[in-house]
Amino acid sequence: REVVVHSRSAARRDAFAARVRAELGVSARATADPGSAVAGRDIVLLATTSPSPVLRAADLSPGTHVNAVGFKQRDRSEFGTDLLDRAEVLATDSPAQAASYQPPMLAATPAYTGRLHDLGAILAGAVAGRTSAEQVSVFCSTGLAGTEVFLLDALTRVSAATR
Repeated sequence: REVVVHSRSAARRDAFAARVRAELGVSARATADPGSAVAGRDIVLLATTSPSPVLRAADLSPGTHVNAVGFKQRDRSEFGTDLLDRAEVLATDSPAQAASYQPPMLAATPAYTGRLHDLGAILAGAVAGRTSAEQVSVFCSTGLAGTEVFLLDALTRVSAATR
């Protein structure tokens, strides 16, 4: 496995890839093209301060899971509605908090509220998650401490079990 890092800043992406290699001992490379950063990836982590989309949903491979931890409100979002339209599974750690932001989280607006589910309910089996390995899923974090760590652990276990 390899970590592929994209940032609009060449210095930041190169420095982060080097840090991943040095501190984690994981293969990592930087790329100037966001499409090549996400193509063929099982997991994509969006952790930006960008108020405008940094990826196109069309660049994602079938079965990709996207974790969005940066801006994701209606007036500023690191991803566009194309990602939400493509995703078969939309989750958040708190649907109520996602809707209470002003303006609300993009995934909590009327076009998506019926599809946005609580991550805890999915993990508990109360709400269906993916029903096939080809489905794209998106987790929109509201920033509750520990959720990303728990989710990454669960995804890693599922990935290991399917190999």
